[in-house]
Amino acid sequence: MNYHTNPQGEQIFYTGRPDSFFEVNMCGYTAPNPEYSVYRFKSAIHTFEYVISGTGYIETEGDNEKKTVSAGDFYLLSPGFTGHYYPDPERPFSKIWANVRGSFIDRMADIYGVEGFVTVVH
Repeated sequence: MNYHTNPQGEQIFYTGRPDSFFEVNMCGYTAPNPEYSVYRFKSAIHTFEYVISGTGYIETEGDNEKKTVSAGDFYLLSPGFTGHYYPDPERPFSKIWANVRGSFIDRMADIYGVEGFVTVVH
């Protein structure tokens, strides 16, 4: 497993073990940073994130809807997600996250009826 801190201050762990059943592609911790910003285009992975503190926003392309996430919230970005997520500039979020893929997680999403590209559990 490899570990590093990127220029945005995220601590990232890479597993480097592709597996068609279940793979944690990478996971990490994002410290509060008002400059943090992620754009995804037709993501090929499931992204699980848990907000530890602060507030952030998720915008899905074509939705014209902005979802707000705050401390204690969990959210899932499903494969195919195209959009942007970022912190509130006054109260930037800190979060832990994991990017996963594989037939196991695809099937679990089907079984639990995950619909749409963004699922937020407050």
